[in-house]
Amino acid sequence: MMTKEELKELSLEEVMKKLSDIDKELDFEDASIDETISKFEEAKLCYEVCQEKLEEIKSHVDEITGDE
Repeated sequence: MMTKEELKELSLEEVMKKLSDIDKELDFEDASIDETISKFEEAKLCYEVCQEKLEEIKSHVDEITGDE
């Protein structure tokens, strides 16, 4: 499982792909409860990092367009 700091080093697209991959794994794997919880925790971190990156992008766009 990647840490939040490791996920932050990835691009938004890479983190979104990782989140999508986790979703597919959860749909198709016959995993144990512990593995499922671990995947869910990693998905939550991916979601948080995506949200942070999108906020950064929005702030940057607002700065460029003067919509602060």
